[in-house]
Amino acid sequence: MLIPTVVFIGALLASLAGFVVQSVERGSPVSITLKLLSIFGREALGRVLIIGISPMGWFSSSPKKWGEALPEQAPRVPVLLVPGYGTNWSALWFLCQFLGHRGWTWLWPANHAGRAHSLSAQGEHLGRQIAELKRKTGSPRVDIVGFSMGGLIAAWYLRHQDGAEHVRRLVTVGTPWHGTKLAVFARKKSGQDLIYGSHILDGLAPPPVPTICIWSPDAPVVIPASSAAPEGVPEVCIEGAGHLDMMLSARVFRAVQAALSHPLSGNAT
Repeated sequence: MLIPTVVFIGALLASLAGFVVQSVERGSPVSITLKLLSIFGREALGRVLIIGISPMGWFSSSPKKWGEALPEQAPRVPVLLVPGYGTNWSALWFLCQFLGHRGWTWLWPANHAGRAHSLSAQGEHLGRQIAELKRKTGSPRVDIVGFSMGGLIAAWYLRHQDGAEHVRRLVTVGTPWHGTKLAVFARKKSGQDLIYGSHILDGLAPPPVPTICIWSPDAPVVIPASSAAPEGVPEVCIEGAGHLDMMLSARVFRAVQAALSHPLSGNAT
């Protein structure tokens, strides 16, 4: 019982620190409301659950079929899902289950290169994964869903590594496009790249492919919250959601489904 208790207490403290910093950033007092308690509780439980299933993600995943195409729908474009800082592909397992039951056949929740690597190295790693998914499925392009730092890895690949010819659409969830002030506590290279105002993030938004940002103004990790909704990029706001909580939220899952299904203009098919 000791380890689960320590994990839960640590999750509570991490969530509490995030909410305090968020209130300071907004210049408002920390008020104990039912909304705050609800977000705080779900965020803490989400952290415990994602930490609990993380051993599943220690093993490499591969592109595979998660479901069958629905009779009334055209074949879905393969989707590569990229996790965030400090998490692995296991955190995206629930979203894959959701999409797999709604007509997406090829889904690949794939680990990023690791926290010790820069965004540039992460982008190169992502490029190899995209090539593997295209080879496995025979699709000329793929869609990407990036959670938190995973969205920045995809954006870097698209902007600096000529990824637009391989990617049809990008959907980000809780991605700090301009960085987050909490990244000052990160010790690894990729975390340092996420510091708010870092020049390494300049010019990533808007990306050169159709992009939709799904974000929450209440997430206790992206500080300031506006960093997750950059100017010039269509966005979907999910009120009352935490950060890791977004990886377990049915509202977020439906928003991702809608974003992946949204018709593309012109010849982007």
